[in-house]
Amino acid sequence: MGLLNLCEEDEVVQSIGTLSQLASCDTWQKDTIKLLGDIGWRSHLPPLVSYLSSNVQSPQIEDAIWGAVERGSWVSPQLLCGLNMKQFDFKHGLSQLLNAGVNSPNRTALELHVATGPGDDQSRLGKIRNSLKGLGITDDLGNDRQLINEAIAEDFDEADEISYNWHNTMTKLIRTAQQ
Repeated sequence: MGLLNLCEEDEVVQSIGTLSQLASCDTWQKDTIKLLGDIGWRSHLPPLVSYLSSNVQSPQIEDAIWGAVERGSWVSPQLLCGLNMKQFDFKHGLSQLLNAGVNSPNRTALELHVATGPGDDQSRLGKIRNSLKGLGITDDLGNDRQLINEAIAEDFDEADEISYNWHNTMTKLIRTAQQ
């Protein structure tokens, strides 16, 4: 849970150091993509942090991170933050996501809640859009501004603050871990 909120800085710095070393393993990229493909949000943050703390640039891993976002991962603010830190180009995928909506796995509401966290597809889309707003990504890509605002209103997690704070703190902690 330390990676979720980044509260215990010493613990998180130690975790970052360990996770960054994994990038040298032969199966790291394959394992990272597999974990990001899992429905459960709890498996998304360790590979994300491992990727962020590595010197690797991988379109395949970025596609896997984006796939978790498209499926409405509860940690989409952190995932979007990570993509932003790697200078990911959101334009194509974001436009498609805003038009089509979140692509939740076909599960019962209870199964989705347990695996992916609280909220429905609309609140997850709002969380995604509000996360991007927190990162300063405000281009509507030709989408109706009223629909964007309605989606943001569905975000009950204040994802703009989550993404903004997580970005600033993670940047600082990665620098500390690499010293």
